[in-house]
Amino acid sequence: MPIFPPERRPTVDLVTLGDVSGTTISTARQTLETTFGIVARRRRGPDPDRVCDPEPSPYTDEELFESAPLLDAIADASEADLAIGLTAAGIRHDGQDRLFGLGEVGGTSAVVSTDCFEESEREFVERVEKQVRKQMGRLLGLETTHGDCVLERAPFLRALDETESTFCVECRGRLTDPETAPAPPLWVVGDSPVLEEGPGSDVEGSNGTGAAGSHATDDGSLELSLRTLPLVPIGFVAMALSPFARGISRLAAWESTLPPETRRILHGGYRIVRFWTFAVLFVVLAFLALYAELALYDRVLGTSPGAAVVWGMIIVAIGLGYYGQLLVRAMVGGVYEGVLGGPQSSGTRRP
Repeated sequence: MPIFPPERRPTVDLVTLGDVSGTTISTARQTLETTFGIVARRRRGPDPDRVCDPEPSPYTDEELFESAPLLDAIADASEADLAIGLTAAGIRHDGQDRLFGLGEVGGTSAVVSTDCFEESEREFVERVEKQVRKQMGRLLGLETTHGDCVLERAPFLRALDETESTFCVECRGRLTDPETAPAPPLWVVGDSPVLEEGPGSDVEGSNGTGAAGSHATDDGSLELSLRTLPLVPIGFVAMALSPFARGISRLAAWESTLPPETRRILHGGYRIVRFWTFAVLFVVLAFLALYAELALYDRVLGTSPGAAVVWGMIIVAIGLGYYGQLLVRAMVGGVYEGVLGGPQSSGTRRP
């Protein structure tokens, strides 16, 4: 029985990076449909070598692609709620050795590599099935790596073959229990560490304090200090934006009930508007940077710059415009995620 009921399912894209076998694609599709009740749509992404340059493994001479830029490319190529990339190239994470797959816990993109899966067709299919289930579980917020579960850590190919092919009772329960089941707009299990981490949360590395040195008192009130006072106006702004956040959540919940084709049209329109918004922002910031450079040059030296200097200023302005729009995108994304109360596209990346 599929994990998701028909009336509440996220959309999922399968993004192929380079040449991917038909068996890989059909197996991934069938796994998502039988396990989660999701009919995935295929999208073509860029070849891995067009995303980043491969680097040699620290243990062998094999060329491996860093997973972080591949995950970004998968997210950019998708118009669905979640995306799983498929590639025949070898991958790694943070300079480590080869991985079979990687997913952002509670994020929106994951990648599965079939680089070393080729043995018999039966083994190949089983390995793809396990990795697709595992990485989909990561995207849905499951972070546990215990035994007797498809989420069990498998650093070697034989270890992957020995892991369970399905979710354990505990993880499946978290995915199906109405109180914890993934729901829009985050599509993350309700008790995921992605949602629980934060100021004062009881997680590894937490010191029990709130943001910026504030402390929770026994009666639940917040004790203010000189470090926390500047956060008060920010808190009022966040409170003012809370109706906006609830509106987004209601809109996302309504949108999840629409037919997949309609949702893809909405997502596509959103991506087009987002692209042109930041393109215009880049041009405006670059122009303002060039204007500031010219004004500063005239004020300091009292003369007009030569052609070579102007071209240098243009190059600098283009760089400032590019990184300026990246900064604005990061700030907008941070505010959006903060208002909604959880991450939208990032999380702990787990193999």
